[in-house]
Amino acid sequence: MSSVWTVTSRSMVLGLLSVGLVAVSLGGCARNRAQDRSKILSAEVSDLRQKNTMTEGQLQGALSAQDRAAVELQARNSEVARLNQQVLALPDAQARAAQAEQSLSQYQASLAQHQTELQRIQVQNARLLAERSKPAPAAPTMQFKDSAAVDALRRDVADRMTRAGVDAPVEVRTTRAGQRKVAIVLQDAYPSGSDSLAKNPKAVEAVARLSQVLQESYPGSKIHVEGHTDSDPIRRSPWPSNDALGLARAETVKKLLVHSGLSEGQVETEGVGARNPLAKGATGRAKAQNRRVEIYISPR
Repeated sequence: MSSVWTVTSRSMVLGLLSVGLVAVSLGGCARNRAQDRSKILSAEVSDLRQKNTMTEGQLQGALSAQDRAAVELQARNSEVARLNQQVLALPDAQARAAQAEQSLSQYQASLAQHQTELQRIQVQNARLLAERSKPAPAAPTMQFKDSAAVDALRRDVADRMTRAGVDAPVEVRTTRAGQRKVAIVLQDAYPSGSDSLAKNPKAVEAVARLSQVLQESYPGSKIHVEGHTDSDPIRRSPWPSNDALGLARAETVKKLLVHSGLSEGQVETEGVGARNPLAKGATGRAKAQNRRVEIYISPR
């Protein structure tokens, strides 16, 4: 009985041990499978997170591209609107161009008329200058019975000019016709080759004050203005000769006298050129003295 029990007991113990070992083995396998699954899940989660980050980046890029596309669309719409305005304004622009072309044609026609008139005046001036260049007839024997009156007039004009604040020579000079007359002489009045007094305000003031003196003290006087030049030949000036340049200088003074109050009919002009030099020689000083005007006064 005891042998049988022992054998039986041993069998039971061995069976229990086998069951326990099997259970332990099964438990270890389960844990290993769980750990493997956990690693797989972790890898999948990491991959999903990475994909999510990439997706967010792509989304941001798409939004930026969308914004740029919207800005570009707005710019294109503005350009289309501008082009539409130009298209609408095209008829007005064509009308203005046609009007401008018509004005240009009218201006060209007017210019042609002025050029024709200028040529006529130039021919006329050339003829007058040719006549003036002819030798003057011999002057008659001068009568000096009025010399005292001429000297008195010179002193009176000089005194009035001084009181008017003008420092300009007042002289008794003999005209080309052989007459002794009172003259205001504006020496060194012009730059070489010019008829402008713009750079000589002293001369401009003297002419304006002379006009006032004549109106106040010698109303109705006849004024004769001679324009003189130096002996240099004309090269770059717009005038054909020194006589023409002298006449232009005399006309400049006449305009100032008339602008200051004298009537047009009181003043006559003459271009003498270099034919009656005031100073002899070819020095710069002599030439400057000869670039002058002489304003002769003939009271009524």
